[in-house]
Amino acid sequence: MRKTLSRLSLFVVVFTFLTGLVGGQISQAQEPEFERGTVTSGETFVAEASGSALVHGVSETGLYIVRLSEPALASYRGGVSGLAPTSPEVTGKAKLDTSSPDVLAYISYLTQKQAEFVSTVEQSLGRQMEVVYNYVGVLNGLAIRASYEEANEIATLPGVAAVYGDTLRELNTDVGPIHIGAPAIWNGDTGSGFATRGEGIVIGIIDSGINFFHPSFYAMDGGGYIHTNPYGDGVFKGWCATHAGYCNNKLIAAYNFFTPGQPPVDTDGHGSHTASTAGGNAHTASFSIGTTDYNIPIQGVAPRANIVAYKVCDPGCPGSASIASVNSAILDDQVDVLNYSISGSDFPWTDPVEL
Repeated sequence: MRKTLSRLSLFVVVFTFLTGLVGGQISQAQEPEFERGTVTSGETFVAEASGSALVHGVSETGLYIVRLSEPALASYRGGVSGLAPTSPEVTGKAKLDTSSPDVLAYISYLTQKQAEFVSTVEQSLGRQMEVVYNYVGVLNGLAIRASYEEANEIATLPGVAAVYGDTLRELNTDVGPIHIGAPAIWNGDTGSGFATRGEGIVIGIIDSGINFFHPSFYAMDGGGYIHTNPYGDGVFKGWCATHAGYCNNKLIAAYNFFTPGQPPVDTDGHGSHTASTAGGNAHTASFSIGTTDYNIPIQGVAPRANIVAYKVCDPGCPGSASIASVNSAILDDQVDVLNYSISGSDFPWTDPVEL
């Protein structure tokens, strides 16, 4: 299981994705060195020329993720003339302010550099490239449609840090809030005078989509609490910006990065499950098993948080779509916390989603 929640104001934080920590407590881990061309931990490393970047694995989707050498928005510490640092570690801000002039200037810089790189690739390969995703948030790179042989050639170009074959991941399950002690937070046992149920927090769910019409995601919960939309009353993003009747002031945005242009409806149930576990409304679930009726009060870890849903699985989960979700969460959606209940590799140093 991989669960990512980072900065849930006064909340229990389980597992980490954005902070770069990986599931099983790796202390003082250093990126190991390899000989180019060796096979290690199930990953295939290929480099055609000495000093070139590595191609990590063969794509399962036809896409290759190209990571460029210049730092992404979240990690840029300065060094380019005329461009101030944007990393919160340097600026001292709690999160990226994507509307600030410094951030916008560096986004423009990276966007221009990526356009120049695409031109270089097209000249090298002698054909027009299909760029499916551009990333600038936590990874500076692109997802492009290419053959394995072309990926090897791209890896030799200047400015390329690494090239990754896009992989399909599997959905994982989750555990209930009671197992992590959430009720103690809700009841104020760990401190007083704080909002302890997720008020003011936006949770992004990277998964299989969302059940838009489940009571876990209604604008008012079962106890009468009315959610506040941080974008403004009735303002929604993604699919909901142009399709009325899907989102509300609880579920404020939804995207389909698995099949862009299609509704991000959860046809699996896993995304709705993890979304309700992380931030589902307090309400009573009524159901029957055989001849026995049940009325069970349920709620998520942060029941008063807002939800943004990213569909990246159906049923497999391409890494390229997951990275696009993180990019959107940082740049466009004001997301504070990301939930990622999807499998991953055992080798984070060569996993673009982990990076």
